[in-house]
Order: sequence, then C-alpha cells, then structure tokens
Amino acid sequence: MAEYEARRTEFVKAHEADPNSVCSREDYWITIADPAAMLRDWAENITDFVEEPARFIAYAEWLIRSNPDERHTAALHWNSAYGIAPLFYIVRQTDCDLATAFEIIHMTDPSFYDDNPPGSHIGFENEWRLVTEIHEGITKARFTRQEIAFAGEALFDRNMKSIPAYDVAAFRRNLRGRPCLAIDFDDGFPVDLTWSA
Repeated sequence: MAEYEARRTEFVKAHEADPNSVCSREDYWITIADPAAMLRDWAENITDFVEEPARFIAYAEWLIRSNPDERHTAALHWNSAYGIAPLFYIVRQTDCDLATAFEIIHMTDPSFYDDNPPGSHIGFENEWRLVTEIHEGITKARFTRQEIAFAGEALFDRNMKSIPAYDVAAFRRNLRGRPCLAIDFDDGFPVDLTWSA
C-alpha cells in the first residue's frame, strides 16, 4: 500500500506542476517505466466500467505470472475497450514473441497512426505510442523469441503495404512455430480467472 501511495503522491506533484502532462489519475500508468508496476497501477485505477476492480487486479496478476504463449493468447482475446495497458505490458516483456508483436500491431489500424502526426491522435495517444513502440521493436529486432506461428504476408498486404514506414523485409513475414494456446476467454478475461471483491 505504501508503494501505491508513493506513486499517487508522485502523480499529484507532477500533475500540479503541469496539469496537461497527464490527463487523469486513471492514465498515470503510461508514465510508469516498470511494466509490472505499470500494469498494476492501471488495474488499481481503472474506473470506467461496471466490472469489479478486483477482476482487473486479478487479471493483471495472472498476466504478470503468465508465460509468453499465455500472453500471446491473452493479447488475441483482450477487449481493448478496457484500455491497452495489458498490451503494453505484453510487448514490454523481454520474452515477448515476435508473433505476438505482429498480432498486436495488426489488431490496431497501423495506417491511422502512421499517416497522421503524433499531435493529431487526440483521444488515441496511447494507441499511437503502442504502435510506435512495437514498430520500433520490430525494426530494431528487439523481439527475438520466435516460437509461435504467424501468417503475416496477407495481413501486411491488407494493412501496411501502402505505408512507407513499414519495411517489407521486416513486416511482411510468415513465421513458423506452434499454434497459440487454447485458453477460453470471456470479454478479454480468462474464463477460469478467480477474484474476490
């Protein structure tokens, strides 16, 4: 609890110094460098939904304990209406599979974020940051794990072919590997996830 209060105090001071630096307490998570702390902060402070906060906290802890294959499947099933902090967490893991990074970037509309300058993404700044971070990670070969299959050539042709920033050699790829895990999800959460209010 002390760590949470320290983060909250840090946020308040930063927000008082520059009220435009962070839109709301709920969005403070994007400023946290440590991926696990970032994800926990998001889960502790999400307020827009009727879902119990304990469910988001349980999901965050599940994701933190999960392996790369589980995180890949989680990314495919995540309901981004709840926010994209889990997707940031997933791509910031050192063992994030390249297929996972490709799947997440294709789940967005990369043309929207690449064709428009950063300041034009009002309301979608975090999505733009996510696409930019993944793009950079792929072009700099940060995603070294390649164990999950990915059929990317058709996706590239449909989503990225006309965008100069997406290099054909780096982004138009099919990856050999195993299929994603069969985990049942409901509205973005693993069906067997348990939590208490």
